[in-house]
Amino acid sequence: METLKFMLGGDVMLGRTVGEWIARKGPDYPLGKISEVMNSADLVLVNLECAITSSSTFWTGEPKAFYFKAPVSAVETLKQAGVDIVSLANNQVLDFGCKGLDDTLDLLEMAGIRHAGAGRDMAEASKPACVESKGICFGMVAYCDHQQDFSAGTASPGINYFDLFDEKAFMSRIGADLQKMKGVDWPILSLHWGPNMVHRPSDYFRKLARGAID
Repeated sequence: METLKFMLGGDVMLGRTVGEWIARKGPDYPLGKISEVMNSADLVLVNLECAITSSSTFWTGEPKAFYFKAPVSAVETLKQAGVDIVSLANNQVLDFGCKGLDDTLDLLEMAGIRHAGAGRDMAEASKPACVESKGICFGMVAYCDHQQDFSAGTASPGINYFDLFDEKAFMSRIGADLQKMKGVDWPILSLHWGPNMVHRPSDYFRKLARGAID
C-alpha cells in the first residue's frame, strides 16, 4: 500500500531577525537541516504568522505590541521548505494593513502556494485551499478568533474571523464551509484560537474541537 507523509507546522514567522538573515544570507539560510525533513513530506501545511510585504505602513487600528512582516524574498523560503498550503487566519497577517495582506496573497499565488483564512473579501477568506497529492485531494479552511478588527467583510479584505463564544454560530459556519469542500477526500480545519502560554486547552476549547470533528 502506498503511503503519504503529511506534515503540519505551527506558527511560521519569517520577519524580525529571521528576515534580516534572509536578506543577508538568502532565502534558504534559516531552514538549515529542516529543509530536507520538510521536503521529504508529500504535503506540508503551516500557519504563516506574518505578512510578506515591502510596505512599511502599520495597521491603523489599535496599537499592538508586535508588528510582523517578512521580506518579499521570504516567499522563496517557503517554497524551498516545500510548503504547499498556508493558513493566513491569524492576528499578524494584517499588521501592515490591507497592502501588506494584498502583497502576501499575490506573492503566495505567484509561488504556487495555496492559502486559506484571509483574503481580499470574506468570500475569499472563507474559501477552502485545495491541493492534490498522490491522487488524494486535501482541502483546508482556516479561522481565527482574534483580532476582530482584522475581520474580512463582503467587500473588504481581512481574515476569516469567528466569535469563539458563539458556539452555535461557530458550528453552523464550520458546517457550511465544509459543505464547500465537495470532492475533497481529506478536509482540514485550521484554528488559530485561544490564549498563549497555557499547558493545555480548556474544556470549552476541547468541546468545540470535538464538535468540529463530529
